[in-house]
Amino acid sequence: MDHHRKDLRLKNYDYRWNGAYFITITCQGREPFFAYSPPVQEIFQFAFASIEKKYPYCQVLEKVIMPDHLHFILLFSGDDSLEERKSLSTIIQEFKSLVTRAFIEKVKAGQLPAFHEKIWQKGFYEHVIRGEEEVYQVRKYIQENPLKLALLQEEWKKK
Repeated sequence: MDHHRKDLRLKNYDYRWNGAYFITITCQGREPFFAYSPPVQEIFQFAFASIEKKYPYCQVLEKVIMPDHLHFILLFSGDDSLEERKSLSTIIQEFKSLVTRAFIEKVKAGQLPAFHEKIWQKGFYEHVIRGEEEVYQVRKYIQENPLKLALLQEEWKKK
């Protein structure tokens, strides 16, 4: 266990509560594992659908898969009891496992290049979204992320 990692979670906040969560998960070493479309797109479609099916209180509102990370908004809603719910951390860990297993299967099938050891960095970044205006701003950020990357790449080519 890394004792130097800072806990970014909110104190006294139950991550099973209804609400919108902005999630960012990054590839190990910022490797561009997700640059290989369409097999990667299939993997993420499967993983997101699996989470929504297994946890009816979870809905993916917006998502973008970048070459070395992904962003998405996960909405928890419903009137089921908290005791029946898994925490956000547990769901994200399961999501990462689903993606990793599917990635390995695609590598074995020759559809994706092999990778060394891990796909994911430890943990994930989350932000509790507070209010409709913030949902709008985060959705806009997610939607514009690929364009920002393309513009950055153009700038790098000029240098």
